[in-house]
Amino acid sequence: MSGKKQFRNSIADAISRASAAALAIAVVLSASIVLTEQAQGQTYRVIYNFTGGIDGAVPYAGLTIDASGNLYGTTNTGTVYRLMPKSSGWIFSLLYRFSAHQIFAGVVFGPDGSLYGTTWQTNFGEPGIAFALSPLATVCPATTCLWTQTVLYDITDGDTVPSFGNLVFDASGNIYGTTLPYSAPGVAYQLARSSTGWTENVLHTFSGQGDGYNPYGGMILDSGGNLYGTTCDYDGVVFKLTYSPGSGWIETILHTFQGDCPYSGLIFDASGNLYGATTAGGEENAGTVFRLTPSGNGWNYSLIYSFTGSPNQCGPWGPLYIDRAGSLYGTTYCDGENGMGNIFKLTPSVGGWTYTSLKDFALDGHDGAHPIGGVAADARGNLYGTTSSGGTGCRYNACGVVWEITP
Repeated sequence: MSGKKQFRNSIADAISRASAAALAIAVVLSASIVLTEQAQGQTYRVIYNFTGGIDGAVPYAGLTIDASGNLYGTTNTGTVYRLMPKSSGWIFSLLYRFSAHQIFAGVVFGPDGSLYGTTWQTNFGEPGIAFALSPLATVCPATTCLWTQTVLYDITDGDTVPSFGNLVFDASGNIYGTTLPYSAPGVAYQLARSSTGWTENVLHTFSGQGDGYNPYGGMILDSGGNLYGTTCDYDGVVFKLTYSPGSGWIETILHTFQGDCPYSGLIFDASGNLYGATTAGGEENAGTVFRLTPSGNGWNYSLIYSFTGSPNQCGPWGPLYIDRAGSLYGTTYCDGENGMGNIFKLTPSVGGWTYTSLKDFALDGHDGAHPIGGVAADARGNLYGTTSSGGTGCRYNACGVVWEITP
């Protein structure tokens, strides 16, 4: 089997193994640090069921919210969509549909108000792309009016493929992202705007020799322009990329895991601490949530929570979300009471963290199942996300949903 097929199959196998374990085993989720609670006063509802038609199916990524409360997302089958809140419910609009590309990452707004994202390599061997979607200049008279799509760059001409993580912009409007190994090692890259378009600059090539491999989760930026991310191989790492005049970008390893896989990428809190999650590892090898705190010239690792459940990459795949009070929110792929995944909250408390399950997905999958993307929140504290399967919109409850949790 070729290296390309092995890599593609490794991703499919990881998800299918977790799905098989989730369907076969019902697990009980309990706290390993403080107290486990059930959600109180929270209302969960499905606001959209994907049909597998023109709207797409199987949303891997989470959502982006604009100032008006509109939700934006992608599906694995190549669609970019918007959900607009109305008094009668949510209105779905298809913004763009790629004919051959799959999409694993979400979309984010750039400085110009356009949506930016990446696609996977096509089934025909065409490279993945970085793209922008711009709204129409005139008022659209219909519910669905496709936005204008612009290809920014063919990502490394098919040697590697765009990762699951979202793109990120710096203050100058440059774009940063990561790619996964395909026929060449994965890289951290920059897309720099010029008068003639966009130019790709490779910042770091991952070798797997202590510097990480498979950077699934994308990167984030601090106020000084440093980049942070994670890689997921046999031993995942948390890395930092710092620009040094005359030397270029220099990688520093902040933490190395022992058999844990941090797919989810990283987030910052207001104090500059980093938070992330692993799909495996912890007390029962069912995933963890961790914190890295800067200390002198290094970073101190803290285990915040250790999930219980199936030791089959069932922990969080998507990034965490942190609110103003410092509480963390996320999803698990196949942990939870029924092994179908759940939505959780971790609240800082005296002596540790309090774990709350906001939603355990049911075995029938009617309200969603197996979330891969993370959690987003609007200005009123409502939570939103997607599930990669479940729902009632298509045959076998396999197309996925968009969900909402209100306080």
